[in-house]
Amino acid sequence: LRYVFHGGLIPLIFLICAYALNFKGFWKIAAWVFTGVLIALGIADGCIRVIGVETVAGITRYASVSAPVWAEIVNSLLTFGTVANVAKTKYELISALPKDGIAVFASDGAWVDKMYDKAPCEKLKSGVGEGDYDMWAEDIDVGSFGSRFTLKCKTGESIMCETKLLGRHSISNLVLCCCAAKRLGLTMDEIAAGVEKIKPVEHRLQLIPGELNVIDDAFNSNPSGAKEALNVLSSFPGKHLIITPGMVEMGEDEDKYNYELGKQIAEACDAAILVGPRHTKPILQGMLKQGFDESRILTVTTLDEATTHIRDYIGPGDAVLFENDLPDNYNESEQKN
Repeated sequence: LRYVFHGGLIPLIFLICAYALNFKGFWKIAAWVFTGVLIALGIADGCIRVIGVETVAGITRYASVSAPVWAEIVNSLLTFGTVANVAKTKYELISALPKDGIAVFASDGAWVDKMYDKAPCEKLKSGVGEGDYDMWAEDIDVGSFGSRFTLKCKTGESIMCETKLLGRHSISNLVLCCCAAKRLGLTMDEIAAGVEKIKPVEHRLQLIPGELNVIDDAFNSNPSGAKEALNVLSSFPGKHLIITPGMVEMGEDEDKYNYELGKQIAEACDAAILVGPRHTKPILQGMLKQGFDESRILTVTTLDEATTHIRDYIGPGDAVLFENDLPDNYNESEQKN
């Protein structure tokens, strides 16, 4: 029944868009016909589906094996909805383990730790910093080499690891994998060798070493990610420069988020180049609110223009963070022209 409703209702989005765009004549009729065909196909598709129990990696649910992508997306939103429900569903992975199964958790001080506490099987916990862990990372150092940390095991073993990944969350994920690898029989030397081979995802806190330490975080656009990127930048030696257009597509709270970003930049950076005078105004206000030296702030209209001024603020051995990139419709230089 759920798939019948999905098939019959979701196509109405096309009709709503047609009315919103004020379609006339032929295009209005075409929208009605197109929507009607989709509704008919959707209802027919939903009626002929065979729904059964599906188990994916231990998570048991009722679904159609060949469900349309859009139906799965809607179903996920309706099924989960809250962090608590996500945690509950993820725990089904643990519940479905056999008696001799093993669960490995990355401590987060919240939901993951709760799942660890109630897991009935053999369990391991990893973390960053001191704590009651089976494996953890200490003495994290960041520089042109990437990140270095001491990987420690509850058995008393330890080894120095080096990776091109940046950020506390990346180290946390690495240690989780290391913990599982150790339990599966790998030696500490083998684990360290594996850590060194891991490559960063492009434009996601990607380190580009050279005369300047360039941190490419161009695909980041959320408050927590930007804060973590600034933490990474501030851990580098030398002076710190940020080039950013701020956060976009954040809804009605966008100015608030950018204002807070400005305050965080003031704490972490020695200079800032803001891309887009109108859109970055809240960032500028946040920086000035924190008492940042306005002479160390430059506002430009394009990223290309911003890169020509990097040497005005930093030199060899210093670090620059490229935080976020703008969609074309935010390009203020084009809007001006």
